[in-house]
Amino acid sequence: MDTDDRAYAKQDFTSSHFIYTIGFLMIGQFVSSVGNILGLNFIKYIGIVILIVGSVTCTLDVWKKSKIKGALVRVLFSVAIYFLIV
Repeated sequence: MDTDDRAYAKQDFTSSHFIYTIGFLMIGQFVSSVGNILGLNFIKYIGIVILIVGSVTCTLDVWKKSKIKGALVRVLFSVAIYFLIV
């Protein structure tokens, strides 16, 4: 990678769009998994709340581009959150 590509990657990963979609999804899943492993339900639920925020913003982002894909993403995130709760 040259310096322009590195600068673009840094700018992309620190953008609010990336943080509110992919960042919240990854952090929520990680925190929820740690809560499951340790058996601490309050940590698991904090992770689920973060995951819900990320899934809502990701769904809205996809919904702007395609309604069908937005509905599919919503269903997939709902199923993933259901299995984390159960």
